[in-house]
Amino acid sequence: MNLDEEVYFVAMEYYGLILNRTYLVMILDDHIVGIVCNGVVSSDISAEPGPYRLTRRITKSTAKNFVISENLNSPFSCISDKHRERYDGVDLLSDDISKIDRANFRYPISSIISIKHDPKKKWGMGEYPHDGKVNIRVGKIRKELIVLGAQSGASIVKAMECSKAS
Repeated sequence: MNLDEEVYFVAMEYYGLILNRTYLVMILDDHIVGIVCNGVVSSDISAEPGPYRLTRRITKSTAKNFVISENLNSPFSCISDKHRERYDGVDLLSDDISKIDRANFRYPISSIISIKHDPKKKWGMGEYPHDGKVNIRVGKIRKELIVLGAQSGASIVKAMECSKAS
């Protein structure tokens, strides 16, 4: 897959109260596909009091072990080679992606009810730069994807709408 020819973005989704997933989200043919491309990521909160202690207790480690230390403006800094390599040779339009990680998703573009950009910053993102959230609704499923790094949520939504219209 050549990402230069596809519509794609890197995003984070919160789940399970204090956990998160990082996705590479792509428009492939007539589907939107999201593959998990990193494990749990955290802000550098090792010295912070309060609820962050719970995060460290649950992970049985300091939050620093989950901090991305590269260029935070580059969304590709959020992609783990270890996670990305799991998809080498895999047809991303097949059911094989859910065998790799059950959090992966694939929806026909025709089934998307709404796509919206919410430019408000997401609480809990700490020092990670982001451009709000892209909210996608497919039937009863709602995905809130936090747009990581120097990406434009408005441009992502526009590109996805163009893909839906074609």
